[in-house]
Amino acid sequence: MWDDHGNRYDMMDGSGAMLGFGVLVLVLLVVALIAVFANLYLHLSPGRGSAAVPAVPAEPEARRLLDRRLALGEISAEEYASVRSVLES
Repeated sequence: MWDDHGNRYDMMDGSGAMLGFGVLVLVLLVVALIAVFANLYLHLSPGRGSAAVPAVPAEPEARRLLDRRLALGEISAEEYASVRSVLES
């Protein structure tokens, strides 16, 4: 290829920069894909990843609300005992 002045185009005219940029983008894409798949593998595989126990509330929501209603005086102690026995069965 020849330009208007009879000089040849070569790697020194800046066209090599675009090739380097393309390679950089490709490498970053591959690294991002590896990170995504590694993250999915760790979080979706049973027995892998963090050994955290699933969050289970210390008390069920119904029991907590029942305790709150008793504390606020909305229900009597007899009603509380009756509903609590139903919840625990």
